Amino acid sequence: MSKRPSDERFAWRDPRSVLPDQAFDVPSNHRRFPRTELGRRLHDVTAASCMAGSAFRPTFLNFAQACARPTQTALERSYIREYFTQLHVVEQKTLMCNLGVTVFELARALRNSRVTYAPTTNWINRHAPGFVVPTCFNKKGLYEASQAPPVLVLQPGERERLATTLI
Repeated sequence: MSKRPSDERFAWRDPRSVLPDQAFDVPSNHRRFPRTELGRRLHDVTAASCMAGSAFRPTFLNFAQACARPTQTALERSYIREYFTQLHVVEQKTLMCNLGVTVFELARALRNSRVTYAPTTNWINRHAPGFVVPTCFNKKGLYEASQAPPVLVLQPGERERLATTLI
């Protein structure tokens, strides 16, 4: 079954995979964030809303440990998948920075949990060097991120020369 042309507007929502471990294996992704009270409160509020009715809802410490481990149980994988598909990208970043895990460990946990929700996978894949979000959507339609307008980068001394030219 082929896609209709109008469906390409929503290509940014197509399921995607988390990149392999090698893509995240850089020193900056192995820096451990602290486990804070803000992370615990965000976890409690989010878990109460997206895991309502779960008999064995994980505590903040159990959830953080499950994300940090190389392998998770089937129940932990389902919780991680449910949890990160319900969070907004801003909340995901806030949680990651206060969960006490590294980007590398979180990416591995998301991949093991088979998270394919595009906003979540694009967000975590952005931490891999060289990753470019495949497509973006604007008012005119679908365009490639590589076709975005160039950014003006000034070399040392050019700022003063440009300022005197514009005056």
